[in-house]
Amino acid sequence: MQKTFKKIFLIIILSISIGIFMVRNESLLMRNNPFSEYKCYIPVTYAVGTVDPRFGVSQEKFVSLMQEAEQKWETALGRDVFQMENDGRVKVNLVYDERQLTTENLKNIMLDVDNNKEKADQLVANYESLRAQLEEKNKIFETQTSRYNQDIKDYTNALEKYQSDLKEYEKEVAYWNSQGGAPKEVFIELTEQKKDLDAQVKDLKKQESALNALRTVLEKKQQELNDMVAQVNGTIGAVNQTATKANSEIADYNETQAARGEFETGLYMNDNGQESIDIFQFFDDEDLLAVLIHEMGHALGLAHAENPTAIMYPKLINQSAEITPDDIAFFQTTCVR
Repeated sequence: MQKTFKKIFLIIILSISIGIFMVRNESLLMRNNPFSEYKCYIPVTYAVGTVDPRFGVSQEKFVSLMQEAEQKWETALGRDVFQMENDGRVKVNLVYDERQLTTENLKNIMLDVDNNKEKADQLVANYESLRAQLEEKNKIFETQTSRYNQDIKDYTNALEKYQSDLKEYEKEVAYWNSQGGAPKEVFIELTEQKKDLDAQVKDLKKQESALNALRTVLEKKQQELNDMVAQVNGTIGAVNQTATKANSEIADYNETQAARGEFETGLYMNDNGQESIDIFQFFDDEDLLAVLIHEMGHALGLAHAENPTAIMYPKLINQSAEITPDDIAFFQTTCVR
């Protein structure tokens, strides 16, 4: 009787052990099940685990993105490979730590880059506008300067003629004064010469006044041009400074972005049958979707792909949130008998 109880007890213990083994190793049993068309344990059941509120993603949004990731896989593969259940075997979590802080810093850097680019574009536009205005004002200034120089030349010639005519007139007047007076016809001629000289003086004064006014205008325009040149130089300096800052920030962004490896964005784990997907880092909904697709691929049983464009490539940098032919071929090789 006692031996019978021992046998029953051993059978119970063995049954429990087998049950625990089967629960924890369902995927292993499925892969070795000759009656299944799959070597992977399909469908993969999954559920929402913990969602850290610091990500700013609601549980409803998270569920929607997981379902979209599921749909991406199933549409590409043409079969149901995932199923969301309340007690799904794979728990999907959003785990907030310094990795997401790094991502948020990257987002701030790119926001600064965008702002600086907008500022630089505006500065360049201002520079081009100022440069065009400067060229136009410089053309006008050069034209007015050329006219001023010609007016100076004309004034100088007129002054030299006046001085020559005045000298001849004074010489003639002195001669006739020494003779006790000029004959009537000579007196009339000298009077006309005097009128002509007075007219020349009047015209010279008018030219001199015009020259002074034009010189004042040119001096003012010269100062305007100098100020505008300083403004243009200041603008291009600001453009260069802004561009330098933007280039530095872009370099920081690229360096940090390049470091986003497999364990920076997400991680699928199977710890003695306890399966989980932890998401650590993403930029936006599209990036989160790509990470979910990648980690759900691991939950299917897929390893890493070698093609950098594949969603199952170890680093998620430039991929779109889509299943590629390489990923599909990877599934066929890995999961289908």
